[in-house]
Amino acid sequence: MNIERINDNTIKLFLTNHDIESRGYDSNTVWLNPTKSDQLFMEVLQEADERDYLEAEGLMWAYVRSLDGGVEIVVTRSDAMKEIEKMFSTMFEDSNDLDDMMNSLVDGTEEAPFDFEDNVESTDAFYDAALTYTCKDIDDIVPLAHRLIAENIKASLYTLDNDYYVVIEVDELVPNEIANIDAKVSEYISKSTVTTHYLEEYGKVIMKDNCFDTIVAYFA
Repeated sequence: MNIERINDNTIKLFLTNHDIESRGYDSNTVWLNPTKSDQLFMEVLQEADERDYLEAEGLMWAYVRSLDGGVEIVVTRSDAMKEIEKMFSTMFEDSNDLDDMMNSLVDGTEEAPFDFEDNVESTDAFYDAALTYTCKDIDDIVPLAHRLIAENIKASLYTLDNDYYVVIEVDELVPNEIANIDAKVSEYISKSTVTTHYLEEYGKVIMKDNCFDTIVAYFA
């Protein structure tokens, strides 16, 4: 695995298909399996931490795109949106493309406004303006819902492969608010790298946008 430090808060990882398979994963299907993709992402992030490229703690943003023979993952700490804009400015020669990308982040658009090679099917470029968490039992979410209901957070509940996923929209929040919410939610359920796009396509939505209010109403 090749690791490149872009700045103090951002690194770029490149994994060849051989790298992925040498870790015991199928390079053709790993990105279609939320559990295995979570495991792989945490493994490479931990390796980057051990090699002193980026401390693997706190709230992170991840951007993934398919390349010939592998995948590229850009990981950045989310304590400043300006850092993300600076990062993407190096990836686009056309300023209009950059403007489209940044607008999509602000609007909460989940898919990047550009395409990659048609023959690459294992993963798509994406950016999620949302935080995703997972748990095995809905009872784990009940105390969290009671704690956060007063904050009027836009959150949805999905189910996929017998797991529950809470998706919290953060596109209208500033970094400090995002970090505060992440810290509270992480006390109850685990962070997940499964994207909203994947959950909408392969999962089942149980409660849309107001799951905390609904849970409190039914699980008083």
